[in-house]
Amino acid sequence: MTKRGWLQCYYDDERTPWARDFSGHQWVTMREWDGRRWGAGFTVARAYDPKLLSRDGMASVVETSPGHLFCAFESVQTDPPHARVARTVVTSDDGGRSWS
Repeated sequence: MTKRGWLQCYYDDERTPWARDFSGHQWVTMREWDGRRWGAGFTVARAYDPKLLSRDGMASVVETSPGHLFCAFESVQTDPPHARVARTVVTSDDGGRSWS
């Protein structure tokens, strides 16, 4: 729940990358509930170059100050052998509309 009272749902998303011809990838996506309906999804985490493998998931998000979000999640290294890693480097300064 954000400070403005909107519910945000973060989830492991395989559908969006599949629809964009990145079969086998998994990205973190966020949708907001404004009290009436769910908004459009925002991609929170994926490999910087979407052609590199992304298996991002298990997101945990905190709002450190109004509108400033910090997301930690698990992933894999983008290069083979794709070892598992924890990432804690994505942030948003606009309440989740865009991510670093």
